[in-house]
Amino acid sequence: LGVICEKVGRYAERIHHPDRLLHPLRRKGPKGSGEFVRISWDDAISRIATHMKKDRDANLIEKNADGVTVNRWNTTGFLASSAAGNEAGYLTSKILRNLGVVALDTQARI
Repeated sequence: LGVICEKVGRYAERIHHPDRLLHPLRRKGPKGSGEFVRISWDDAISRIATHMKKDRDANLIEKNADGVTVNRWNTTGFLASSAAGNEAGYLTSKILRNLGVVALDTQARI
């Protein structure tokens, strides 16, 4: 009784760490250069949505070989945080499944 697991016990240390990223970054130089520039959250979300839509439009499988509607998006996967709770995992799963993402790790590890 009164014992907390190490992951949760160190959570405050993680969120207050001086090297923790607080803002989205975008690669500035060529791939592998390590050069990044800070961008706004609106720009980051818009950029992600644009790339996701382009890929989904190009690769969505609407029907299988038998003509059954499947709406699978096999070219995108998602790995949710192992530090997230059940509610976040549930919402992540619902959103991505509705987009057609098949490769989704939904295991809660708390």
